[in-house]
Amino acid sequence: MFVIVFLVTSFSLSRIRKISSKLGHYDTPNDRSSHNDFVPTLGGIAFFVSLIVFFFFSNFYNINDTSLSILLAITIMFFVGLTDDLKDLSPKVKFIGQLLALSVLIIQSDYRILSFHGFLGIYELNMFFSVFLSMFLILAFINAFNLIDGIDGMSSVTGIVISACFGFLFYKLQLFFFMFISVAVISMLLAFLRYNFSSRKKIFMGDTGSLAIGGALGVIAVITKHELVLSIVGGLFVLETASVIVQVISFKLTGKRIFAMAPLHHHFEKRGWAEPTIVIRFWIIAIILAIVGLATLKLR
Repeated sequence: MFVIVFLVTSFSLSRIRKISSKLGHYDTPNDRSSHNDFVPTLGGIAFFVSLIVFFFFSNFYNINDTSLSILLAITIMFFVGLTDDLKDLSPKVKFIGQLLALSVLIIQSDYRILSFHGFLGIYELNMFFSVFLSMFLILAFINAFNLIDGIDGMSSVTGIVISACFGFLFYKLQLFFFMFISVAVISMLLAFLRYNFSSRKKIFMGDTGSLAIGGALGVIAVITKHELVLSIVGGLFVLETASVIVQVISFKLTGKRIFAMAPLHHHFEKRGWAEPTIVIRFWIIAIILAIVGLATLKLR
């Protein structure tokens, strides 16, 4: 399955890059960009194609409600990202689209956070808090994955680390369907890295890809009741999102910016750090957080 998804993603990226170039769908460089040339976008379409192939093979003999619900939610998320890449949706419309995608899952009790398991003295959650917390966690992760997609290799390798962590976790818990989803995400991102780092064949995943991948990882964390592990393993995303929130609040209240630019990786760029330095250090942080996240299993 790993090889099939990898090959499908690689083949799709090559074709999508050519189509995107012919149609003139490029990412235009700006003061936040890590590139100076016009780069084709819509690479995330390849992820969606690969996910369809994955779900087809993994459920050919065993289609169930869980797989169909996940696929429907990711499909809606994919089209929200695709429309945003093509037409530049307003934040409000984009947010509503994300809510619609998640409502497919969250309305079902099996697919949301139902208990804190005694954390802070809280056990069972009522309907309102269950839906709110589930929506908040997944939406936060989706948009954080989008935020971190600002330097070549940043979101891809971080996504690989998180997926590998989840894959190992699901293997130990014998949740093999979710383990295979994690492996599929790893193979897609590995195939994408070849193009993302290329100087001649570069392509970006765009919102089409970041929303789909972020949504997939966030959803399986909540469905399998391992949202705590996601929060720890995705700690880098928490930092990136927090830097944006702090920047906005500080500027609105005081008229001053705490960071040279938000999210955090752009701050280091403005401070003169080379892109490879930023990316490698963020990778190291992601790996450390993954180890810490897995260590929590011994405490639960």
